[in-house]
Amino acid sequence: MGQIAPGRYADILLVTDLPVLKIDQVIAKGQLVAETGRLLIDIQPYDYPDWVKDSVHLGRELGANDFRVPVPTSMQDANMATVNVIGVIENQAPTRHLRMEVPISGGEVGVDLSKDIAKVALVERHRGTGQVQVGLVYGFGFDVPCAFGSTVAHDSHHMIVVGTSEADMALAANSGASQSKEPRLGSGDSSQEVCRPASRR
Repeated sequence: MGQIAPGRYADILLVTDLPVLKIDQVIAKGQLVAETGRLLIDIQPYDYPDWVKDSVHLGRELGANDFRVPVPTSMQDANMATVNVIGVIENQAPTRHLRMEVPISGGEVGVDLSKDIAKVALVERHRGTGQVQVGLVYGFGFDVPCAFGSTVAHDSHHMIVVGTSEADMALAANSGASQSKEPRLGSGDSSQEVCRPASRR
């Protein structure tokens, strides 16, 4: 929570409803800077150097196949498999280790929207190796084909892509390294324009 004491900068939030986190006032370095949702100071624009804005290096364009999870040859004829799944705990860093049944189709492990099971991928973005590691995750609440990507991923800050469509996952990853320099959210038909910026570090 920090400390309020003489000689220290006063960075304080005044909150009337803590569960909802309704912030009434923001004090930064002892100055009231925001009140009831309004910014009270002028923030000067900062011109970031190009190397800061061009920090996602995939090494190649990714495709839907990069987000496949093939099954072993011995399971090619199976319809279902029990697999390890990362269980998200909302608003917390720790996760749960789950074992869940997922469908197999065409020799691949699939997502299951009815069980809230999506794919999660770590995409190496610092050295441009093009490496992608894919697993399964539970708890994002996706019920349509979609994907999002972010490079805010402690501690390595590689790109993390979560989605229910391999094509949309590729779209989100490639858009994160595109000329726009802003990661994007992909949604629905992967040929559509991406939706809006996702977070990036």
